[in-house]
Amino acid sequence: MAPEGSETDFIIDKLHTYRYGKEGLSEDLKRRINYALNWSKDFTEITEQSIELTEQEKTALKELIPVLNAEATEDEIQTGIFNVARNNELKPGKFFKVLYKILLGAPQGPRLGPYVLAMGKENVIDALKRATKE
Repeated sequence: MAPEGSETDFIIDKLHTYRYGKEGLSEDLKRRINYALNWSKDFTEITEQSIELTEQEKTALKELIPVLNAEATEDEIQTGIFNVARNNELKPGKFFKVLYKILLGAPQGPRLGPYVLAMGKENVIDALKRATKE
């Protein structure tokens, strides 16, 4: 989930957000972060996946694009996704699964508000546009 090329900085920033490492990070923790990053690169590759969408899901995804363009914070994005699901009479859980499958190739993943910002709204919007093309 971390932006390519700045993975370590992203992880350290997240640790600080969760109030870890205020006094600085130990060399042991930095080494473990590098181990985790290497493992992740070697053994996992999360990629965008094309899935078959219902018309209702396509409509919801198309409605989500301008919402993502407009919303600025993690919580606003998260709320926007819920609202789009409800406006299109989709269960939010099902809509989130659709988004995870498109964006991550898996039925679940991290909280989408922070993920969208971390990956870049334009990248996410481009993936949604590709998914809704006929």
